[in-house]
Amino acid sequence: MIFLFTNSEYYAIIILKSINNKTDGKPVIPLLTYTFGTYIQDNYITLLLLSALIIMLIGNRKMKISGTNYVWLMIGITLAITVLQAVELMCDRYGWSHRILYYKCAATYWLYPLAAMLELYLVAPIKHKFLMAIPYAVNFILVFTDIFDTRIIYYYGVGHEYQVGPLTVIPAAATLFYVIALGVYSIRILGKNERSKGIIVLFITLSTIITVIGEKNNFLKDHTETVIALNILVYYFFLAAINHSETQKKLYESLIELEQDRTKLLMAQIQPHFIYNSLTAIRAYLDEPDRAEAAINHFSGFLRGSIDLLEEENCITAGRELKTVRDYLYMEKERFGKSLDVMYDLRDEDFFIPAFSVQVLAENAVNHGIRESKTGKGSVTVRSFATDTEHIIEVEDDGKGFTFEEPKDDDRSHIGLSNLRKRLEMMCGGKLEIISEPDKGTLARIKIPKAPELSAEGESVPEVPDDAQRNYTRGRKRLAVNIKLYKEENAMRILIVDDEESALHDISRMLKKVVPDAHIETADEAEKALELFRECEFDVAFLDIKMPVKDGLTIAKEMKQYRPLINVIMVTGFPQYALDAVRLYVSDYIVKPVLPEDLSRALANLRYPVSEIYKGLYVRCLGSFEVFFDGEPVHFGRAKVKEFFAYLIDRRGSTATNAEIRAVLWLDEATDDVKQRKYLAQLAYELRQKLEEYGAADIFIQSRDSYAVDAKKIRCDYYTALKRNEISEYRGEYMSQYSWAVLNQ
Repeated sequence: MIFLFTNSEYYAIIILKSINNKTDGKPVIPLLTYTFGTYIQDNYITLLLLSALIIMLIGNRKMKISGTNYVWLMIGITLAITVLQAVELMCDRYGWSHRILYYKCAATYWLYPLAAMLELYLVAPIKHKFLMAIPYAVNFILVFTDIFDTRIIYYYGVGHEYQVGPLTVIPAAATLFYVIALGVYSIRILGKNERSKGIIVLFITLSTIITVIGEKNNFLKDHTETVIALNILVYYFFLAAINHSETQKKLYESLIELEQDRTKLLMAQIQPHFIYNSLTAIRAYLDEPDRAEAAINHFSGFLRGSIDLLEEENCITAGRELKTVRDYLYMEKERFGKSLDVMYDLRDEDFFIPAFSVQVLAENAVNHGIRESKTGKGSVTVRSFATDTEHIIEVEDDGKGFTFEEPKDDDRSHIGLSNLRKRLEMMCGGKLEIISEPDKGTLARIKIPKAPELSAEGESVPEVPDDAQRNYTRGRKRLAVNIKLYKEENAMRILIVDDEESALHDISRMLKKVVPDAHIETADEAEKALELFRECEFDVAFLDIKMPVKDGLTIAKEMKQYRPLINVIMVTGFPQYALDAVRLYVSDYIVKPVLPEDLSRALANLRYPVSEIYKGLYVRCLGSFEVFFDGEPVHFGRAKVKEFFAYLIDRRGSTATNAEIRAVLWLDEATDDVKQRKYLAQLAYELRQKLEEYGAADIFIQSRDSYAVDAKKIRCDYYTALKRNEISEYRGEYMSQYSWAVLNQ
């Protein structure tokens, strides 16, 4: 492109010759074409800079950068100056009328000070811009009079020679006035430690001074427009930097305002009058223990949910928000009795919303909708559902209602509605709609746009690795754990560990209601808990995290070392430990105060369900090798039959030949080979008979000279631990009664 620009005059001459040839030598001068080529050649750098600037202005038009209107004006001024320079060249070359030179010179003297004034307007915050325009106005008038040959600033002689007038310094003085103002502003900025901004303004100032001096002394005569174009480009970057800084500042201020609003909102939810009224309602039910306990649980749930949100900076699940709302409305229902009816229709809770979004609407519905109605009675309905594009939550009351024109003296407007709209829009792109009619009620609707659905394809993982994946670890010695080989009954055995006696009593009391048949043991210190764990085979352990000597996470890790499939449920008042708990493969995590529904949920979603372990045929390898059916031990007629089955279980579905089995079961015993074969056949027959007795004969596979088990049909603690990658931390025994058994990790 530069090559074309620099050689445009050459191409223009070729075009002239071509045209002259086509007209039989008659002189046809395409003046416009020639002039355009010369114009491009003289100003290609300036035009390139201005083109790049125009592209950036168009590309960033949506950013709405302040001051871009001045930039466009300066681009026009620069282009006008380049055109005027081309006009002067044409006048010299073709002997045009000197009157055109007057117009050109007047326009130039108008444009240079105008460019300097716009530079000042662009960079400095000028309050009274019309006062700053006075020097330019004086210059404009004086230059205008010279068009009529007053010869105040300039004039042209008979031979088109430029001549100076008595006030020829006026255009330069007007320009320098604005340049000095720019310099003063740059010094003030540097004094305020805004160095980067000050350096930019100083660059603009110096380049403008150089431009003025260079134009006056002719050493920048052919490059003045290029310097101006470069200045404009710098101005634009300066404006973009200011815009970015202001945007960041506004964003920071918005975040601060949002945090302040969230804190105010939180304080509005946990108001003293609500706490006092709730405690009064609970005290009224002391003669009804069950009702009082239910009220305490909901009140605790509301307080816990609200306080936990103090640390929440992002959106939370709608289910979590609605849980707090249900606890709140339960307490309000207990306070107002038959005066308040509460209904729910919750069909969609798996999406994210800002904390306290629904809580605000529920509180307004009760306090301002129902309680301020004519009767003081009414109903509140909470709904959640989804459409194809949105998640929707509605809170509706049939109370007072209001018109949007009437003034709101209460805090219904500023406690949440304007606050909530702002948070919904900023945090999740949501909207709040309010539909209300006096004496008929109010419907508040939250709309959250659905996120794009994600899909993924994956391969299934075999339940039991094949024989090629076996990786034996030999020669390891492990501490034996003396535990009961089976449970006397099929009831769940639960261990509770907490250093607070009141917490032990409270959790134990609630568990007896949730699981009436469970066997429950408690421990108030770590060593006592581990001692109980080694003596009994517990299904579930509730562990408090913050304990002296050894915390709950350490206890859980030691338990997992000797029984990987123990269901550990962490209980604490410190949510920040959740990630550490997850790394230990815990079943659940409960935040204090513990509620019955927390315990029910945790026991219903055990990582290793007790009902699965003790229902039907179940094989245990971690510890001693035992086989159970419906929780009861399976007794084998011969010890070798049990050992034969244990070896096949150890093979995890891979085939074992007759020779391999005999080498393991009898090791180096000098026994007749034929006798061993017959004995093994007898063991296989008795094993099949035993399995048929419990309806599990299909797990035993026998071919002509080999045996195996169908691992996919066997429920085994060892297989489960392998599949879930939880065997690596195990430090206990593996099939402890057999010397050949080595744990495969």
